[in-house]
Amino acid sequence: MPKINPFVALFLSIAALFVGLTVPMFVVILGEISALRTEMRGEVGSLRTEMRSAIGSLRTEMRSEIATVRGEIDSLRTEVRDEIAAVRGEIAALREERRSEVGDLHSQLGDMGERMARQEGMLAAVVAVVDLPAPPDAEGAGSGP
Repeated sequence: MPKINPFVALFLSIAALFVGLTVPMFVVILGEISALRTEMRGEVGSLRTEMRSAIGSLRTEMRSEIATVRGEIDSLRTEVRDEIAAVRGEIAALREERRSEVGDLHSQLGDMGERMARQEGMLAAVVAVVDLPAPPDAEGAGSGP
């Protein structure tokens, strides 16, 4: 006979007396209840196993996805670092080019100043030799005698 809680058996036997069940009918009902309980335990166990399997598969899939995303993030970091290094190199090259151009401009300015000083000296020598009157703007400035 299947295992059943003694209190449940007592309750069912009292209920069976009230509805007029015979002992063989009562034993059949108890057997069906026990079989149903066993079947339900099997179903619950099967569902638990299925759920554990699904959860395990989901965990495995999520770990794989996380690893893939981490790899993509690392790849992007490396790419961005290389791009930043390239931009820094370009900035350094442009700065050096600008310094060189500024140096060239200062050199040209110095050369032009020297040429102007030589030309002013030559002009003063020509004016002294030819004894030309001072230019009109110089007279207006009050530099005349």
